[in-house]
Amino acid sequence: MFAAVISSLLPVMLMILLGTALRAARFLPESCFNGLNKLAFWVGLPCMLYLDITGAPASGLEPLRISAAVLGGSLMAGLCAWLVAIPQRLPLPTLRAFVQGAFRGNLAYVGIPVVYFVLEGRPEARAVAVLSLAPTIPVFNVACVLLLLDAGGGHWTRRLGRTLLEIARNPLIVACLLGLLARHLSFELPDALQRTVKGLSGLGLPAALLALGASLTPSRVKGQGSLACRAAFFKVAISPLIGYTIGRALGLEGDYLLIAVLLSATPTAVASFVMADQMGADRDLAAAIVVVSTLLAFPALATVMLLMH
Repeated sequence: MFAAVISSLLPVMLMILLGTALRAARFLPESCFNGLNKLAFWVGLPCMLYLDITGAPASGLEPLRISAAVLGGSLMAGLCAWLVAIPQRLPLPTLRAFVQGAFRGNLAYVGIPVVYFVLEGRPEARAVAVLSLAPTIPVFNVACVLLLLDAGGGHWTRRLGRTLLEIARNPLIVACLLGLLARHLSFELPDALQRTVKGLSGLGLPAALLALGASLTPSRVKGQGSLACRAAFFKVAISPLIGYTIGRALGLEGDYLLIAVLLSATPTAVASFVMADQMGADRDLAAAIVVVSTLLAFPALATVMLLMH
């Protein structure tokens, strides 16, 4: 069993570490890593999500149950973090970044790669995992807008409008919605276009993981370690515990319950730093939480796999 856990998580970890090492060694210019991240975000991952959603077999209510477990566990973990942080009288920008880091999971860049390796040879379960992201990703983004919106700050309507526009044109959200629409209408791409999208989808996982690794620099944790560790604890420990409880209450079992808990245990999304920066929250704390939660997530994910297999 331990060997199965290692074989599932090690490829993800090694690709992230490779991205970190390549940046540290200055193997490529900084602009190349930024371009790799854009390539994964705008091309590779959307193509992969679209194909997996349109090609998924009928799966009943399992994707919605998984989505409810992941969202419920994550948002309740964020609420717990907020309740714990209030007595500390943190500045409002810091509090918002702290709470966002405690609940917003990196589903696309870490969750899907881990699930794919864990469920290798079980395409139906993998398809259900992808379908569960279709409602989850938009809800996470809207929740973050509501959390980070500073109604008392200047030009908040401009920041809100810009952020909502970014959500509306988020390629992962668009790919999920288009995949669901094509699935509902039984629409199929022309053969040549289908093959093109399939080829591009192969870029998704490696480009995303390499770009994630390149973004993890120790300097981002300086001066933020204590708060970042506390937020990361809520994200990778409390969130999966609550997600497991909700999943069981909703009737999830076997692979489907495992998917819900794995997605709940993912580290904080890199996009949380971008959104915190755009909406006036504590960008330094947001960056530190991403780094710390990513380091702590792999022991958490391994524990989930060992306990649930």
